[in-house]
Amino acid sequence: MNKYIKENSFSKDKKTGGLIKQLILTIGSGIALLVFALFASGILFTGAVVQRMNSDIKENVHK
Repeated sequence: MNKYIKENSFSKDKKTGGLIKQLILTIGSGIALLVFALFASGILFTGAVVQRMNSDIKENVHK
């Protein structure tokens, strides 16, 4: 009986540890995707701003 209780509690701890690892990996992946998305949109936005500034400069030169 005592052996059964120990095995059962160990498997429960192992299961909980696996769930915690999975939760940490999921949250970490979500944060990584969010950072990547913000970084990529920042690069695209910066490129759009630079392109617009260049076109404004060209328009002012030709006036």
